[in-house]
Amino acid sequence: MTSTRVALSYLAVAVVVGCSASQGAATDTSGQSPTAKTSDTTKPVSFESYESATFEMVDCLRAKGFELNFLELDPQLRLYDYEVPLAAVDDGSFDSCYVKHLEDIDRAWQRHQSELDGAIDPNLVPVNNCLRSLGVIAEDEEPSGAELVELLEREGINPSNCEPSG
Repeated sequence: MTSTRVALSYLAVAVVVGCSASQGAATDTSGQSPTAKTSDTTKPVSFESYESATFEMVDCLRAKGFELNFLELDPQLRLYDYEVPLAAVDDGSFDSCYVKHLEDIDRAWQRHQSELDGAIDPNLVPVNNCLRSLGVIAEDEEPSGAELVELLEREGINPSNCEPSG
């Protein structure tokens, strides 16, 4: 396999990155681009900021010698879907570029979009089910995507197989 598909949800990105990163590794965000910096992911961001940050990440990957296999905008969801070469994930380039240029603004944009839609992202249903089966969240809880990512990280759960990571 030479590439990995990154789903529309930043949760999927976290899963791809989390599975390739070593447990407990700290990420240096001191060099984050100005577009990506947002200290509060609960504040809405503009689509223009989200789009700009997405293309900054793409340019960063290009500078490291990687091209996305595809990049397309879902006009209905107003989210970018892209496929990252597996080598860029394996060598840490994707993680580095995503964190530096897109991570914070992506989370803020997707949180804003989900609040507008009021519906759960279908990409999050398996993660919700996983956390419920492990007793991490109650049956009546509907955490946001960002909250699910935080729960996965805090509990050390690998969402690809719904098991504790370590």
